[in-house]
Amino acid sequence: MPVNSDDVLNLLKQYISIDYLAGSDLYIKNNKGDIDSICVSSVATAYRRAVKDVLLLRVKNTGAKPYIGFRAKYSKQLNELGIGPYKTAAENDFVRVLISDFMTLDFANSNISVQLTALFNKIFADAMSFDSFGCCSKYVDCSNADKCLHEDQLYSTACMYRKNLEAGRNFFKDDKSKISEKDNKSERAFKGHSIICYPSEYIVLDLETTGLSPNYDDIIEVGAIKVSDGKIVDTFKSLINPGYKIDSFITELTGITNDMLSSAPSIDTVLPLVDKFVGDSIIVGHNVNFDVNFLYENYMSALNKPFTNDFVDTMRIARKLFADKHHHRLSDIIDYLDVDADCRHRALADCESTYKCYIKMYQLIIDKYGSEDNFVREFKSKKSVRKLYTTNIVFDETHPLFNKECVFTGVLDRLSRKDAAQLVYDVGGRCADNVTKSTDFLILGNNDYCKSIKDGKSNKHKKAEKYKLDGQDIEIIPESVFYDMIGFNER
Repeated sequence: MPVNSDDVLNLLKQYISIDYLAGSDLYIKNNKGDIDSICVSSVATAYRRAVKDVLLLRVKNTGAKPYIGFRAKYSKQLNELGIGPYKTAAENDFVRVLISDFMTLDFANSNISVQLTALFNKIFADAMSFDSFGCCSKYVDCSNADKCLHEDQLYSTACMYRKNLEAGRNFFKDDKSKISEKDNKSERAFKGHSIICYPSEYIVLDLETTGLSPNYDDIIEVGAIKVSDGKIVDTFKSLINPGYKIDSFITELTGITNDMLSSAPSIDTVLPLVDKFVGDSIIVGHNVNFDVNFLYENYMSALNKPFTNDFVDTMRIARKLFADKHHHRLSDIIDYLDVDADCRHRALADCESTYKCYIKMYQLIIDKYGSEDNFVREFKSKKSVRKLYTTNIVFDETHPLFNKECVFTGVLDRLSRKDAAQLVYDVGGRCADNVTKSTDFLILGNNDYCKSIKDGKSNKHKKAEKYKLDGQDIEIIPESVFYDMIGFNER
């Protein structure tokens, strides 16, 4: 039967996850000559602003050898399907599969179906993670010039890297190994300071999100409590529709369902209300650096300004007060303090729990240290001396990875796994090869941290999620968040 771009498009729609398609539009766009581009526009991208005409595949319908053009990085998957691609000298980053070869696949075969699902979802996820086609693969040249240098190239109008440059985002500088995303922590130039204090007026804040990366995930709930002279004077809460269906793991963890989010307002509607409620108040929260990073990115995107409020992290206080304890989740602190609170991964409820713990920890500080000032001085000066597999002998007990066990999975973008593990040891942590009940952090290579890839999670990832749902104190974080925690982006 005749095969054309429409047939290829329909195949994509058949195999790409419905969670992706719910917030996306796949279509055919004609370029110069006889080659079509299959593109996607989506409201569910990590950065929201670069959402148009992202190139997934090329299709040539006419001529002696009609073909489908794939990026060369997918050659292995194509070979596994038995339709090994060929490459032309003029296309350094692309390979071609003859349409006649592609259509010989047994699409009714379950193994073929699984392989195609994995391949097409990977192509889609890479596109939405800014790892898609460029017209000529000269990312570094264009990056150094801060503009497209090859506008005469056949595919330049659909070049995703060009679109990001025009939107002010530069993902490479001087060398591909030095990723410098403008939205990354290293560029949060106006972020507030993490401080230790007990102000008379403050905002207790908590977010629920679709994951732990401000670059890849989205806020789905905001809760906040306004405190004046130690008393709650006002509250704020809102669900937020991220524009796509959330993962079942997030629903199990938080109790927030897709039905609940379907009628919720967008982030662009909610953030102005958050900004008005919060003002320039000091923010208090448990592991609140996470929340602040999400707010910073979303303030920049939706409000075109940074989130600059200083913040008090109750986890840092708890790690000092309960240094003999291994776990310092909010639920653990509630137990240690015998606080009557409901910790259930809902934003406002967690704010109320954090507020009660924050107040009760103040009494412990006064009882143990005599004054708030004495506690702050002790907090800044006291170090723990301990030797691991590192040349360092002095460690900061309050570092989030101190005395924690980390496991890596997937290929890391910026460091070898050995070098990344060394960073863990250098702050007093340790590493293991497999996820167990003693694992505190599972760190995913950035290429493996893509939202809702159907059946795309590694065994380590699935095991960690099961432990998390069973109540284990384990966090699943992408490589970029690991660098934030370790301070590597600041080096």
